[in-house]
Amino acid sequence: MDIVLASASPRRLELLSRLGLEILVNPPHIDEDIGIVDPPELVMELSERKANAVFDSSCLVLASDTVVVCDRQVLGKPSGPEDAAQMWRMLSGRWHEVTSGYAILCPGGSRVINCVTSRILFKNLSDAEIHAYTACGEWTDKAGGYAIQGIAAFWIESIQGSYTNVMGLPLMEVARDIGTLRPDLLPFPRRMV
Repeated sequence: MDIVLASASPRRLELLSRLGLEILVNPPHIDEDIGIVDPPELVMELSERKANAVFDSSCLVLASDTVVVCDRQVLGKPSGPEDAAQMWRMLSGRWHEVTSGYAILCPGGSRVINCVTSRILFKNLSDAEIHAYTACGEWTDKAGGYAIQGIAAFWIESIQGSYTNVMGLPLMEVARDIGTLRPDLLPFPRRMV
């Protein structure tokens, strides 16, 4: 095993798998209500706590956390369909930010804790679009109540920054930092053949 992914997110597993690593999924159980309001500080702190919760010093651990922010308001995972629809009305026709933090812990004490922010512009959403997306259920368990890689992709008018960050894991930055900490894990292009 090359890495422990401290997350139950299928999107993070899918993205990390693209690096050709052997991955063990071990989602932590931590309290995410920690009273931090600054989005970058919040996601980095939660990522570090998640990584520490499963770290056993035998292999590299990666944890991540993502938030959506509009008008300085953090939009977490919707509590239900009405909450989700309210979020989309807030995001409709506007720019918002998606910030993902990540923590990489290595045996021997090396670590990287970082975050990446992307900006996204939603098109103006009709009530019919909001109703249809509510009915599809894709929004459950997702920060901001949408999946950029899913049906909501047609809502995206513009994106500035990392697309994979909006999915929940800024893959370029994570690969760079894994390669810095453990160059033996990412011997490109050998793993790609």
